[in-house]
Amino acid sequence: MKDLITIKHGALFPIFTRITMLFIALMLSGVMLAVPLLGGLIAILIFFPVFIYAFFSTSGTEIDLKNQKVRSYSYTFFKKRGEWKPLKQFNQITLLINVKSQRFNYRMFPGTTVGFLMYEVYLLNNTHRKKIYIHGSESKAKMIQLIKKLVATCELDYVKYSPKRIVRN
Repeated sequence: MKDLITIKHGALFPIFTRITMLFIALMLSGVMLAVPLLGGLIAILIFFPVFIYAFFSTSGTEIDLKNQKVRSYSYTFFKKRGEWKPLKQFNQITLLINVKSQRFNYRMFPGTTVGFLMYEVYLLNNTHRKKIYIHGSESKAKMIQLIKKLVATCELDYVKYSPKRIVRN
């Protein structure tokens, strides 16, 4: 049995943002390279790391079974960053269904909105007020398979999401 379960979410930035940052970095690098020595140095020291950050940053969730901890992380500059939290606090797992939409516009024609269902898996605490995103997909079968795997390996309870009300005096 593996001690560390890593679930990768994919790129930290959408593809359009990454391509735009690449284009801006290349354009600014070209301008800076036109300036002798100092411009080339600035291009290498500033714009190249920005491109690397934007293009290669990813995110995910890790569950450490040995130390009983969980974290959502971002992977940038060859280092994972994220705060570890005790797995005991998040002893339940659920499947949420969200409707995502995307709008497409083309010049003078009216826009078209496309909607689709997104199935997302979350770890929950006892009150369901705190949750940790595990993974999302358009495939319900894949998410149910992921839940079954995590229930078996992490000893979690599969529950329906229903946040408990907190009454304050």
